[in-house]
Amino acid sequence: MLDLQVFLQSKVFPYLSQHDINRLLSCAKVVLLKRGEEKSRRALYVVYRGRLRVDGEELVSGEYRLGECVEAIEESIVLEIDENCVAGVKLAPPAMVEEECRVSRLVKRSPITVPPSTPVIDAVKIMAKHGVSSVVVVEDRKPVGIFTDTDLRKLVASGGDLSKPIAEYMSKNLITISSEASCLEAVYRMMLYNIKHLVVVNASEKLAGVITVRDIAYIYGPYHLYYVRRIRSSCGLEELSKIYSDFVERVRRDASKFIDPQEIPDPITFTRMTTTVYHALMERVASIAAKKLNIDQDKVVYLVLGSGGRYEQFLVTDRDTMLVYRGLNESRVREFAEMVEDMLDKIGFPGCEKGYTAKKLLYSLEEIDVEVENLVRSIGRDEESIILLSLFFDADSVWGREDFARIVREVVSKHASHNRRPIVRMMSMFRPPLGTFGRLQKQFDIKVRGLAPIVMTVKGVAMVENITRYTHTLDRLNALVEKNLIPRDLGVDVREAYVTLLRYAIWFQAVKGRRKVSTSELTGGELQMLKAAFRTAGRLVDYVQLHYG
Repeated sequence: MLDLQVFLQSKVFPYLSQHDINRLLSCAKVVLLKRGEEKSRRALYVVYRGRLRVDGEELVSGEYRLGECVEAIEESIVLEIDENCVAGVKLAPPAMVEEECRVSRLVKRSPITVPPSTPVIDAVKIMAKHGVSSVVVVEDRKPVGIFTDTDLRKLVASGGDLSKPIAEYMSKNLITISSEASCLEAVYRMMLYNIKHLVVVNASEKLAGVITVRDIAYIYGPYHLYYVRRIRSSCGLEELSKIYSDFVERVRRDASKFIDPQEIPDPITFTRMTTTVYHALMERVASIAAKKLNIDQDKVVYLVLGSGGRYEQFLVTDRDTMLVYRGLNESRVREFAEMVEDMLDKIGFPGCEKGYTAKKLLYSLEEIDVEVENLVRSIGRDEESIILLSLFFDADSVWGREDFARIVREVVSKHASHNRRPIVRMMSMFRPPLGTFGRLQKQFDIKVRGLAPIVMTVKGVAMVENITRYTHTLDRLNALVEKNLIPRDLGVDVREAYVTLLRYAIWFQAVKGRRKVSTSELTGGELQMLKAAFRTAGRLVDYVQLHYG
């Protein structure tokens, strides 16, 4: 029992009190599971030795999950803890304030490196000797790849040759992060690229270390990553619905704990991470539907539009989606689109009230060019035209052919560039809520009158200036500044204003449950801060209308 106590305290739950550790042990039993053996009982499973799969998620020594469907991948010793004993014990590590956590803090040791010519078997021995789950492959003192325990499992399963150089089996698309980046940024990148290891580099781009999901978990408690993993290992709609509702409540609770909007530490990464979870949900639903209908994901893409495509979502009020295909029968694609949208409805993910979902927005790749050309020609005569162009230009893929999203944005930009003046004029028609002599209106919608003047104006200029690589507002803004299309000093001010307004938008939705803001509920300091942000938004709109109007 003492050995298990030390194991739980040092390896699994280092942040729990001795009282909570003893409570878990009091209703725990040690179970030996042979390879392939299964169990079906809801409990907290902690892997002491071996490898286990719980509700589709693979766990190794020191990892845990509250679940029901258990299968031993190899002979394993497991602690099975009664679910009732877990109630009241906070298993997740305590979160820290974002500014206090930098990636450099997570790097605990020098990285274990090998040259590209190292035989795989020798690299594996080095990993075992040092007790690490990865080695960084280095050439001329620069990291060129990484080899992880996941790569090893894939290699063995496929019958690969362990005597060959590690360069043949390493992951070459190396994802790195600065040692000065925030822990929240590290979580976001792991979510975005679906990886468990990040290579850390210093200011000189030299190798500084490697961090893992576990490193972050002990410091930060990345619940966004936790929900993405739950979504990707989910079994059906009922489970997805529960995950979705739990996540929305967690996001709302996380934002509402701040006393005022300025306490929200990093609203940009916060909304990016939140949007990534929503994308994972839609991706999982699309993959389930595609499997049922035998849809080839190399011939179709399920796209998210609007704030979802820009990675600027907090609490979802609707979903704007589109489906683009090539080389498939239209009736089959339509059946797929309807199944995906119906499944999302059942989960509780709200659809678009105006019907801008893949049920309506479904095109072959060849049709997109014609549709966009017609929309551009209708600018000024049909109000829906500018709405659809705006949505299309935010297109980002969540399942299927990723390059189709870029093609859609490029087609929009190609046709918009021939009709620059009316498009920019329409996109910059949103004005901040400032009246005569800069007086702030008594009530205003923080999204429509606050964020939209910046988001839509930047998008309009990016659209006609062929800035198609990015969808996030600030990425587009940076690109416009770099091309000298917006003055650098104005760009800096607009970024600051956007961050301020986004903080207030998040806070009012979380705490007040609405986007409407009344000046009577703001302090004098908050009024001045918002007025400054609105004045900057107004300067941006005026500048763009002057130069493009």
